[in-house]
This record gives sequence, structure tokens and C-alpha cells, in this order.
Amino acid sequence: MNRVRGAAKALGASYYRAWRLEPFDAQLALRRNEAWIRRKVREGHLIYDIGIDLARDYRSPFYAMERRVLREMGIEPIPIHWPPSDNLRLFVGH
Repeated sequence: MNRVRGAAKALGASYYRAWRLEPFDAQLALRRNEAWIRRKVREGHLIYDIGIDLARDYRSPFYAMERRVLREMGIEPIPIHWPPSDNLRLFVGH
């Protein structure tokens, strides 16, 4: 989530903030995240994809769900490299 928060801040964008669940319920968390992303698409928000974190040995089920939902909705997220390297600068236009 650190990468997501950093990219969202740089883009002036919002990101899904999970609710605290005690005990944690992965299925409920996934459903809430799915509802959030579907709502954002319906509201006309741009969706950015910062890609996978190559430093991690596993992939998030949340990222997989988000990609699936966007495919189902016919949405191609805007790919950006995050974090930007020294040779890559992030430009956002209107």
C-alpha cells in the first residue's frame, strides 16, 4: 500500500482505504474494494495502474480482483511506472 499511497498523492488521486475488520475477513474486504472500484468507474474517474511490485514474492488478491473487475467493465487502466526512476518523470496533463 505504500506504493499505492505514494502514487495517489503524486497524482492527486484517491485510493481504496480498507476498513478495519476485527477479525479480518478477506472476502468481505474484497467485496468492499470491488464495490468501491465499480462506483469510481461509474462516476467517471480515471483508473491508474502502477503495476506489480517486483520486490514482493506474492501478488495481492486485491490487485487481481481489481484487474478482473476492470476487464469485465471494459476499462483499460492508465499504466504508470511507480515509483518513477531517475530517468522517468511522471507527467499528468488535463
